[in-house]
Amino acid sequence: MRRTAVLMPSSETPHAPVAHFPGPEPLVGRRAQRGFTYLGLLFALALLGLALGAAGTVWSVARQRDREQQLLWTGAEIRRAIGHYYHSAPGGLSAFPRSLQDLTDDNRGPVVVRHLRRAYRDPLTPDGEWELIRGSDGGLTGVASKAKGQPLKQKGFRDEDRAFEDAACYCDWRFVFVSQMQQAPGRVAAPAKPAVLQLGRRE
Repeated sequence: MRRTAVLMPSSETPHAPVAHFPGPEPLVGRRAQRGFTYLGLLFALALLGLALGAAGTVWSVARQRDREQQLLWTGAEIRRAIGHYYHSAPGGLSAFPRSLQDLTDDNRGPVVVRHLRRAYRDPLTPDGEWELIRGSDGGLTGVASKAKGQPLKQKGFRDEDRAFEDAACYCDWRFVFVSQMQQAPGRVAAPAKPAVLQLGRRE
């Protein structure tokens, strides 16, 4: 009788390699990573906001200083033009203008004279309208801005504008021509030398 040998698998028989795949990332770890990313984004946005705010502030201050300089120049031009109008009256009869239009179109004499190149507007107000300052006879002696903000410039004014120091409001910058008859003793008026253009002889 023939015998058949049956081979049983040995424990030492090598097995085929088994591939191992990483399991899913723990849920807590993913949430922590997303939280750090969100905080970093918020921090970056906060820094960007601060930078934009600082740049906006610098631009606003620079723009306001530029408008202040325009106001000082324009007001001084109008004041000098009023002074020149006052002193250039025909026949030596000094008189103040009745309006700003008189400064750009002085027709008191045979030749039309322009004491002011054009009717400058208030650079600090949307409508550009001035507060008109008048003397006891109703004549126009000066102008002032209607703006209510506090000036950035507080010191370092010229002699004729020294009263503007420490002003709490732009409306306190009053560009008024004071004639020698109105001056206090010992005070010297600023010279009135605006550009004067003769437009032509009236018919």
